[in-house]
Formats: sequence, structure tokens, C-alpha cells
Amino acid sequence: MSATPTDPDDLAREIGQRQEHLARTVDELASRVAPKELARRGVADAQAKARDALLDEKGDLRTERVAAVGGAVAAVVGLFGALSWRSRRSARRHASTPDAEDFLETALKARKRR
Repeated sequence: MSATPTDPDDLAREIGQRQEHLARTVDELASRVAPKELARRGVADAQAKARDALLDEKGDLRTERVAAVGGAVAAVVGLFGALSWRSRRSARRHASTPDAEDFLETALKARKRR
């Protein structure tokens, strides 16, 4: 930092320079935390990580990693499919099975008939 000027014109000039510097700093900080900027940086980081994970130093595809990711996706899809099938199957089975109230009602009607 420079020494504080004593001349009013120099003092006004330094105050103006400091205000400009402060305004630039505030603008830079505001742009760093802006939602669009954060999203843009997040996307750029994700793309870089994906590129690093799927491409080797030469830029060729790492087939073993692509196969592993594909296998994992297929396993998850298969798991969800099996769970969905099981849930639908169970719902159909329970929909056609009489519950305890139906059984009791049928038993009481049969008893009254005797």
C-alpha cells in the first residue's frame, strides 16, 4: 500500500481507484457464486471426470470401463424390472385372494342357511 496522500486531488484519485478495485472484486465474487456460473462449472467438472474415466491418455476409449459401466446399468435395469414384475405379480395374486372378512362373511352366510 502506498502512503496516504495529503493533497486533496491525490486523495480523491486514490479513493476512486480503491472504489474501482473494490467494485471489480465484488463483481468477480458475485460472478463466481451466480447460479448459472456454478451450474456451468459443475457441468464442466462432470464432463472432465467422465472424459478422464472413459478415455486414456491418447484419447482412445477405455473399453473395459465402458463395459463395466454398461454392465452396471444393465444390472440396475434388470433389478428394477424384476422388482416391478414381482410387485405386479404379487398385487394380482392378492387381488384375487379373498381376505379374512370375505371368508368370515361367507362362513356366516353358510351357517344361516343351515
